[in-house]
This record gives sequence, structure tokens and C-alpha cells, in this order.
Amino acid sequence: VPSNKLLSPCILTVIFNGASSMVYINSVLHGTGNAGTNGSQGLAIGVFSGIGNRFTGSLAELIVQNTTQDLPCLWSRMSQYYQITLS
Repeated sequence: VPSNKLLSPCILTVIFNGASSMVYINSVLHGTGNAGTNGSQGLAIGVFSGIGNRFTGSLAELIVQNTTQDLPCLWSRMSQYYQITLS
């Protein structure tokens, strides 16, 4: 994900789905790849795998769900609430 895309408020969506994993910024697909088949060992928010690169910005909302159903509706509601333009 280009770091300049994350300098202003945005809706970041990460979908972990094995070989079909995806990253969206403001509803636009920015990357795909293979996240592997191993089970999750946990979820770290604000740090990259314990290396010490800590997030220093603001996190307005975190939504964790086990489905990609209704993503366009979710993006629309969040963009209206936070006044973020979807691409």
C-alpha cells in the first residue's frame, strides 16, 4: 500500500483470504496476494509484528467481521459519517 495514500483520513479494508487476499483504500483495490494458509496467531493493531514500527496516528474506528458481504454499503456509510470521498 503506498504510504502517501494513508497520510490523510481513509477507509482501509484488508481481507485475509489465503491466496485471494486483498487491500482496498477508499473502496479501490490497491493490492492482492497470498496471505498464506496458516491460521491467525492473533491481531496486532498499531505495530508491525513487534518490530517496533509503531503507528502514531489516530484510529477512529475498527470493524472486524468474518464476511465480505455488504462491503459497498459499509464503505458508503463510513464515507458519509467521516466525510471521506470514495474513489
